[in-house]
Amino acid sequence: MKKRLLQTAALLFAASGFAPQAYADTNILTTEQGYQKITNMPENLGDYYFIIVDKDKDLMMTQGAANKQRSTDVDRYIYKAAWYMPSADPATDLSRVWTVEANNHGGTAGYGLRGALRPSHLMQPEGVNGAWAFRTKDITTTPNEWAQYLLAYNEEGEYWTIQNARYTNDGYVGAWDNVIEAGAEMAGNKQDAAMGRFVFYAITKGNFYLAKIANMYESLLNYSVAEGQAREVYQEAIATAKNAVNAAGNNVESLDAALAALEEAR
Repeated sequence: MKKRLLQTAALLFAASGFAPQAYADTNILTTEQGYQKITNMPENLGDYYFIIVDKDKDLMMTQGAANKQRSTDVDRYIYKAAWYMPSADPATDLSRVWTVEANNHGGTAGYGLRGALRPSHLMQPEGVNGAWAFRTKDITTTPNEWAQYLLAYNEEGEYWTIQNARYTNDGYVGAWDNVIEAGAEMAGNKQDAAMGRFVFYAITKGNFYLAKIANMYESLLNYSVAEGQAREVYQEAIATAKNAVNAAGNNVESLDAALAALEEAR
C-alpha cells in the first residue's frame, strides 16, 4: 500500500509540474513490478523490454531528438539519439524503454537496439568512419552491419558495456562531452570515465503492461472520488484489462488492444 501511495503521489506531483526524485533500483524497477537485473541476455529477446541505467549515477538511457548528431534542424526528426536522463517510470514514458534483437552479421554474435518510442528504426553509427555516432537514421528493417552492437557484461564491475561492432577499436557508448550527467547526449566512441557502465533491467512485455495498469490506472483509483456504479464499472474494466493482458502473453498488438479498451472505459 505504501508503495502504491508513493507511485500515485509521484503521478500527482508530475501533473502539477513538480516531481520528487525517483530511483531506478529502489522504487521504480522493482521485482514486484516484474523487472529483473540481468547478467546474460535472455533467449527469447522478443518477449522483453529493457531499461538501461547508468550504474553509478542512476540515469536512464533515454531516446530523444539528436542535438550533436544532426546537420540541420529538419534532421532532428530523422536522427534520434540516446541521452542520460534522470530515472522515471518507464510505464509512463516509453522514451526510456528499449528492445534488443539478435544481429549476428558476419558471424559476430551482436545485437540490434531499438527505442520503443520509435520501434521502426534501429540505433546505428554513421555510414562511413562514424564511430562517434549512436543514433537512428535510415535502417528500419533487419539489423545489418551498420546497426550491430556488442553487449558485454563485466562480472567484476557488475556492469554492461555497449560497443559498436564495426569500430571495436574506437571505444564504447558513453557521454558525448565526456561527462556522464543528466542531459548528456550519448556517443559511440568513448573510453575510461566517459564510457558507459550500464545495468540492464529486463521485463516481459506482458508484465510491462501490467505495470502500466498498476501505475497509470489502479494508483489513481485509490484517490478517485468516484463512488457506487461508476467506481464498480472502472474496477471491472481494470480486472478485464488484466485478464486480457495475461491472455495476450507478449503479443504487443493484443496488449495494446487491452490497454486501449481500459483507456476507453476510464
